[in-house]
Amino acid sequence: MKIQNGVAKKIDEEEKTDWGSIWIGSVVCFLTATQFSIYFSSLWPYLLQLDPNSTENFFGVIAAVYSLGQALSSPVFGFWSNKIKQTRYPTMVGISLAAIGNIIYIMLPLNIITPKYMMMISRAVMGTGGGIIALLRTSSVTASTPKDRARAISLNTGAFSLGLTLGPALQIFFTPLSYPGIQLIGNIRLNLYTGPAISGLVANAVCLSLLYFVYTDSTVGLHKVAKMENESHERFFALPKFDWIAAAVCIFTRFAQMFVVTNLETIGSPLSMTMFAWDRETSVFYNSLMHGAFSCVGFIIYAANTIFNFGQKLNHRISCIVGLLLIVAFHLLTYPWPFLSGKIQYQEETWINGTEPVGCRRSFDWCETTPPINVYVYMISYSVMVSTAFALISVSMNTVYSVIIGPRNQGTMQGILIFIGSCARLTGPILVSSLFVHSGIGIPWIIEICIAAFGVMLWIVFYGRLVPLKMEDSLSAGDRYRNKHGMVYKFYLATSILLSFLHPSRHKMASALSRPADRVSCLECGIEMAKENRQESKPVENLVARRDEFLTMHNECFPERCCSLCSFSSTHDQSNEITHGNEEHDGNVVNLITMGSMKKVIERVASQCFPDWSELDEDLKKLM
Repeated sequence: MKIQNGVAKKIDEEEKTDWGSIWIGSVVCFLTATQFSIYFSSLWPYLLQLDPNSTENFFGVIAAVYSLGQALSSPVFGFWSNKIKQTRYPTMVGISLAAIGNIIYIMLPLNIITPKYMMMISRAVMGTGGGIIALLRTSSVTASTPKDRARAISLNTGAFSLGLTLGPALQIFFTPLSYPGIQLIGNIRLNLYTGPAISGLVANAVCLSLLYFVYTDSTVGLHKVAKMENESHERFFALPKFDWIAAAVCIFTRFAQMFVVTNLETIGSPLSMTMFAWDRETSVFYNSLMHGAFSCVGFIIYAANTIFNFGQKLNHRISCIVGLLLIVAFHLLTYPWPFLSGKIQYQEETWINGTEPVGCRRSFDWCETTPPINVYVYMISYSVMVSTAFALISVSMNTVYSVIIGPRNQGTMQGILIFIGSCARLTGPILVSSLFVHSGIGIPWIIEICIAAFGVMLWIVFYGRLVPLKMEDSLSAGDRYRNKHGMVYKFYLATSILLSFLHPSRHKMASALSRPADRVSCLECGIEMAKENRQESKPVENLVARRDEFLTMHNECFPERCCSLCSFSSTHDQSNEITHGNEEHDGNVVNLITMGSMKKVIERVASQCFPDWSELDEDLKKLM
């Protein structure tokens, strides 16, 4: 860590990104996302297998309870992680909860309670464990240096997003098992429906092993501040507060992304079985195939970004806008426009020769007036356009969000991001499944178009604010920022020299003399000089020489002689007006120059050289 004037202001150039921790965290993130999404293709057919009377509305509730559990647990895991300053043990607890949820799912055929309610409990427990995603996202920030942060975030979010999209595709490997499948113990079987839960248990075991035996928490990416010689000075070097509006834009984008993708995943099977007259096994197969193509596109984007580090070259704000526009384009292409030809096939009321009835339910009146969408347009546009949009938003939005917040512990803020995404996953399936039952995909598609389009508008309007957090050592003279201690200002050299005459504890007077003079254009920030001056012994006999030094500097910086100080005589000795004393400070005797004539000099300069002195005069008087 680099120490300057008692302050560790930035990460040491010798500190390296902990790629080991980042890779392990990314693997855990991938496996966690995979075991969540692997259920999507088979969840609805399995529910019908267990309870043929189940409705799309209840299926929407089952899909939503996972997100409810995740929404409630994400902030809790984030707060716990910040409190104990590590992610390892909270993550292990979350993985254990997911394992319990998988075990409950495997036991559904035992009929311990009504299967559909048992399925709902299983998904809720798994969702509660899924709240650890915020911690895994945080680990990529805390373990990386600013130079590698975009790449680290891309690796982590890419792993999560890839797992989220690859999961449903993996279902295709269990399809040959059919139903009821291979008997394991009693009524517990391995088939196309229970295969995802069994594979999820294996993933849980791998994650716990990695976390317990290999993973270590790393903090090389955190902003560190050394102990000040005076605690009141820490206010100048605390991290600036981040832009909440910029963060809110990213949070809304997360909501839009999760709302759209979850709805497509949730109603994918009911939509395809209704629109394209597919039976259960055909629906599982082709939906898995689409998700496989979806994952391939995402994998190409994530891999290219990780290997070639496109994160440093891409404009992430433009990428987010493009991603949201692709979502809008997909919905426009697959909307059931009135000019489309054809008619949706209704189901036969009875099974013929044991053949499963396919097509639209008789209770869906909207099938009579809604034209079917083209199956090839739907499959290709979903596999290419939505996958590209999802990958772009996942990488770019998370990168922008992390750099907006800055190099601080992000457990709570990442928890909020995951919480909002979970709220989208919670509300989306319930709303869209209900609308699908009553009106088809027309209204849900319009809602999703509006949400994505609103997101595009936000990114355009607040484009200039969606930038990395400005650190205090990168600000220019005259800039100001707010941190946990209040407002802090950078000030000009002339002001700094004035402040150097004061007692060290009055160095915070910088915040009072905040706004630069209109005429000051050639000055550089003098905060370093002021710190050097206050740390050195200043004998009172040198006061006149120091005063002359200041007057010379002032005359150079104010060539137009804007104030009476410009004609202040350097030969005029006012040292008899100066009082001084000694104070033991950090083990050194520091000669303190108290108010006397220098107060008059300061007031004269401030009142005539700083245009808004009248607003700041009261603050200065309090400080002096």
